[in-house]
Amino acid sequence: MKWRRATPPRHTDLPVVALVGRPNVGKSTLFGVATGRFVETVNAPGTTVVTERRPIHTSEGDAILVDLPGTLSLLDSPAGGEQFWRDLIEVHPDAIMVVGDAGDLARHLPMALACRDLGLPVVFVANLADEAAARGVEVDAGRLSQLLAAPVHLTVGRTGSGVAEATARVVGLARQRRAFLAGAPPRGTVPVRVYGPQLESRL
Repeated sequence: MKWRRATPPRHTDLPVVALVGRPNVGKSTLFGVATGRFVETVNAPGTTVVTERRPIHTSEGDAILVDLPGTLSLLDSPAGGEQFWRDLIEVHPDAIMVVGDAGDLARHLPMALACRDLGLPVVFVANLADEAAARGVEVDAGRLSQLLAAPVHLTVGRTGSGVAEATARVVGLARQRRAFLAGAPPRGTVPVRVYGPQLESRL
């Protein structure tokens, strides 16, 4: 399946970062920490059922962070409407931050791989790292980054640990992609495929 590059949303020239993940991984808490505004959350799947956009300010520049409903896969319909990948397209992301449970990576890495294969820059956030450590689970972020061919950050959303670094990384990648599409030369450290104007998927 080939996706046509949709026209970026008006009202802002800032790059857009989509926040994606399975339900109940602390995604909305991380969203609140990154944007400085919290919403009421509960410890249950499916708490986020609508898309919310907020500006964020990082050491790599400003961007728009979009919190999408939790989903088990790109093909699911988490809010009872369109398949999730259609909602993702509507966001017009320049990069994707995938949030997973550091203590149960086997369930969450398929989402990261699926998003990476869309051809956009991806940063994987292994959240709940403190709970994983308490259960004796150690995550080698460097090795995992090599395997995913994408940056990996360990975070604890409740305390904010690692959130600033992760959001700065993904905003930096989003801004690089925006700059390339505007005519700037590509950065040698970023895979060529993230720059293509066409998004391709084998969903």
